[in-house]
Amino acid sequence: MTGDRLARALELAMRPTAEQQLTGADRARIAGVVLARVTAIAEAQASGQLPKRTLALAHVCIDPYEPDRTVWHNYCDLFRALESGYAALNIPRFTGKLFAGDRAIAEVWIPDWICNKLRAHAEAIERSAIGQNAIDQNAIERKAIAGCEGFRT
Repeated sequence: MTGDRLARALELAMRPTAEQQLTGADRARIAGVVLARVTAIAEAQASGQLPKRTLALAHVCIDPYEPDRTVWHNYCDLFRALESGYAALNIPRFTGKLFAGDRAIAEVWIPDWICNKLRAHAEAIERSAIGQNAIDQNAIERKAIAGCEGFRT
């Protein structure tokens, strides 16, 4: 699913709390921020700034004693951990506004099936970034070898 299609699915699937009124613009903004956060997490995992499987962990740590707790709740907890840092899980504090507290995001509910699509999106980005890093590393090695061959007599 492309980023645009995923953002649109997010917009349509999110459910506001009873007190929350969401306009189309609110939904689009929330979807864009969530997608940007997931993309940033995937890129940070690929570059080693975050532990591998940080996002995937949100899908397996569901509390059986709190049946109303969903994957989305774990995503929100992860977003808060990235805002402030969480040493127990080796999650550094990310500076900037992307992970800053956002009441509108914290108050919506996003179904697990959308979170599964977000996870697949993140995994695709991570695979692409890792593949690109390998390509970049191979290019660097080829240039180094070519440079050394010039010194042969």
